[in-house]
Amino acid sequence: MNIIDKRLVRKHFNRHAHEYDRYALVQRIMAERLLADTAKLASGTTTRRILEIGCGTGLLTERIVRQYPDARLVAIDLCEEMAERTRWKLDAAGIGRHTELIVADAEEWAAAYAGQPFDLIISNAVFQWFNAPAATCAALRSMLNLKGILAFATFAPGTFAELHEAFAAAERRLGLPHIAHGQTFRGGEQWREALALKTGENVPERTFDWRLQRHTCQYPSVRDFMYSVKRVGAGNALQGQAKPAAVKALFQAMEEEYARLYPAVPAGRHSGGAVRATYWIGYGFLR
Repeated sequence: MNIIDKRLVRKHFNRHAHEYDRYALVQRIMAERLLADTAKLASGTTTRRILEIGCGTGLLTERIVRQYPDARLVAIDLCEEMAERTRWKLDAAGIGRHTELIVADAEEWAAAYAGQPFDLIISNAVFQWFNAPAATCAALRSMLNLKGILAFATFAPGTFAELHEAFAAAERRLGLPHIAHGQTFRGGEQWREALALKTGENVPERTFDWRLQRHTCQYPSVRDFMYSVKRVGAGNALQGQAKPAAVKALFQAMEEEYARLYPAVPAGRHSGGAVRATYWIGYGFLR
């Protein structure tokens, strides 16, 4: 799997914190479904202490506070500007008096944590940034109380398949060697393994559910699609990423191949865009 350069992740997200909410349409869909499904699973249990991994600008945080107004919430984010947006959002709404915001690398923080257990640990669009998923998941599991729930939404294999195939087609066309363009994502079985669960088995008192959702977006052009991705801080942050040869020619060829291979699906008389991009969203629940 990829090694993520956390310094680049922090740089990208801090740079685009002020416009994140404008472009984070898929992340908002993820947050809404994640919390709705989690609330159903937690029905009938008491939720007093909650940990949010990667609060970002508070898309999920605000919903958590409204869903569980009396719970103590610890919300962690790698980026100062993102956490500041969350604090502003909660203060402006007059909520979140029980919320503690921490700026830290969640993986490092989880490894060092030695406090009271949580009833709910929840995370939206963050687990794909883990460099040590097994160690981090083990640390998070250790923070759950006996009836606690770990719930997360993350990007799954197949996300941006159109982009990867367009790059591959462009490389073949230009006679260039194939290199990775962006990170790959873990699937349900890989997250099950990271949670130390073998296929068909569960740890005592725990079961793991993995649910997939496909979401297709349409954009006026390939550049608009890539611009939108960058505006949510999700620029390429792979450590040691090789630079493609003939960068300008490759990207021009990629745009042409993308538009040729994956035009938008017409919706009535108007498609609302020229190209499409597919997101596969995975929802994991350890309960």
